[in-house]
Amino acid sequence: MQAKFHNFIKKEFEFRCLRNPHYSMRAFSRDLGLTAPKMSQLLKGRGGISPVRAHAVAQKLRLSEVEIKIFVALVAADHSRSPLARQLAREQLNAIAHSSDYATHATFHIISDWYYFAILELTETLGFKSNAGFIATRLGLPVTTAEQAVERLLEMGLLKEMDGRWVQSQQHLSTSSEIPSRHIRNYHHQILAKADLAIEQIPVAERDLSAMTIGISESQLKEAQAEIKKFRRELSQRLEKNANPKDRVYCLSMQFFPLDLKETL
Repeated sequence: MQAKFHNFIKKEFEFRCLRNPHYSMRAFSRDLGLTAPKMSQLLKGRGGISPVRAHAVAQKLRLSEVEIKIFVALVAADHSRSPLARQLAREQLNAIAHSSDYATHATFHIISDWYYFAILELTETLGFKSNAGFIATRLGLPVTTAEQAVERLLEMGLLKEMDGRWVQSQQHLSTSSEIPSRHIRNYHHQILAKADLAIEQIPVAERDLSAMTIGISESQLKEAQAEIKKFRRELSQRLEKNANPKDRVYCLSMQFFPLDLKETL
């Protein structure tokens, strides 16, 4: 595992700046409980922090359980004062790297931007052309972004080249909805932003956006989540079986969340 803990911090800062152009390094330092000079060093990939401080920072970054283990171990592997602690951290990183849970999340971390999945589905549409210019035009991306995305998908085996044409492999990538990975959260932020644009830019006849507000018993939550998953799966299977050629790429995004604040007893 060649990653550095600095990358977690840099990626999170970049994401917060994208969501809020006025977000500053000083604000980021405050939010993570670090001094501005220390944050400046970390964003440049320099310096370190203690494993104890790393755990506190990881929690403020809202990392998943797996990501917290990785983050703290990366810090300990390079910055623990004890040689034994550094060795144990490296062994822990090696064990994590070989776990199936890490493999899934590492993959999603690399292709968590919305357009990776859109490219995969676009390859199956009528008239698809295996060049970055075509992809960039259809998805509204810079050509360089499309080129880098295709290269990454090919490297990961999610896309392959057959007879000069890019085709989607049979691999399927899914993550547990119960794992609060920041990369999964960022993906959903992007999808919601695309949905917001669709309200203004896509004709009503080409979209379906709806919402309803209902009161429920909290004991029904698991049942509701199961029904939503069942609906997504069954709709996807029906649409996939349709004999008509595919000519568009759509996104189904569903939200089911509380509008009220839970009462503290």
